[in-house]
Amino acid sequence: MAAALNEATLLVGPMTSEEPRAAIVRPAEVRGENVECDLTAHILDEVTDEPGALPLMSHALLETWRRRRGHILTLQAYEAAGGLRGAIARTAEDAKVLVNISPAIPPPPFRVVITVEAPTEVSP
Repeated sequence: MAAALNEATLLVGPMTSEEPRAAIVRPAEVRGENVECDLTAHILDEVTDEPGALPLMSHALLETWRRRRGHILTLQAYEAAGGLRGAIARTAEDAKVLVNISPAIPPPPFRVVITVEAPTEVSP
């Protein structure tokens, strides 16, 4: 198994200047949704030069999509979801409340989150 994991390792460098915008807008476009320009600009301000922000952004956008208005992802929905820093905490609190309300209901399944970190040193 260790050999398989070693072969599956893929080192990914930082995104180019255009890739974060595409990561925000393209998934919505593929589904026929639109992202407000203000929302895109706000998220770009939050994630620029922020190591590890991609998984947080992904979750925040998923929660924003769940709160969208029609076919538009709005800054208002993003803020209601908790934004970049609060969306995961809000989702965890919602799951905790669900479990506390009815212990007979099993907790929701958790998805694997890939952590993206800036390299601290380069090995030879």
